[in-house]
Amino acid sequence: MPELVAHWAGYLGVALYLSSYALLQSGVLRGSGYTYTLMNLAAAFLVLVSLSQDFNLSSALIQTSWIIVSLIGLAKRVFLQHSVTMTAEEAALSRNAFPSFSRVQARRILDLGHWVNLAPGTLLTTEGVPVRTLNYMLSGEAKVICAGQEIATINSGFIGEINVLSEGAATATVCVSQPSRAFLVSARALKSVVQFDYEQHSFLVSDLRNDTGRKLQSLNADLSKSYPNT
Repeated sequence: MPELVAHWAGYLGVALYLSSYALLQSGVLRGSGYTYTLMNLAAAFLVLVSLSQDFNLSSALIQTSWIIVSLIGLAKRVFLQHSVTMTAEEAALSRNAFPSFSRVQARRILDLGHWVNLAPGTLLTTEGVPVRTLNYMLSGEAKVICAGQEIATINSGFIGEINVLSEGAATATVCVSQPSRAFLVSARALKSVVQFDYEQHSFLVSDLRNDTGRKLQSLNADLSKSYPNT
């Protein structure tokens, strides 16, 4: 019976190893996340259990080392997550603007930018002019103007997110219409953090696209109310 249990522990360990790697490569899991590390930790432990019936020193050393490294990684991650401090305003920004980011990753972005109080009339983007700053409006109101026509109102969310990473030309002018509170970070500073970190870059692109999609859905809903028969 112990031999059968050991064999099945080994099979399960191999399955966990392969599953975690496959999920990592497919983008379902992140390498810096807890799930990936825990799956590998469990896999190493199970394979080590299987060696109790068919001992191999080299394999045992590998599995033991894998367990130690995983535990150190988990301890470091827990420490970093709990050592990050945020104000209520920063926490709201992190939660709403960067839901894919860990607290550590969000803290890096927050440290690059600054908060501003925006007066009515402030231009956040100008149609046809390169976007060099990513703005996130936490509260307030801004009008979106394209070809001289007001097409939307923004009360919260990113502004300039479509072209900021490429510093391309803005597709519309965004002008603050009511006193607003916003977070600003330059395109150059943003790229300096994400250009060498594929995971953080992919999370940023995903969060920016999701915010754009949310605003488009809101715009379509407003248009449907204004033109119910179209």
